[in-house]
Amino acid sequence: MWYRSVGVPSYGVSPTFIKQSDDFSHGLNERTPIDNIPLAITYYRSLMTSLTK
Repeated sequence: MWYRSVGVPSYGVSPTFIKQSDDFSHGLNERTPIDNIPLAITYYRSLMTSLTK
């Protein structure tokens, strides 16, 4: 948000793969299903490896 407002191209990514109805991000009951953690690690590792080539 801050970078985009000054013209710097920025992108957001999320490693959690859940239904929109299960999205409680930034709420009082924020949580991520435990099953998503290994997938998130694999996703970020793949993303960072690809971006640093």
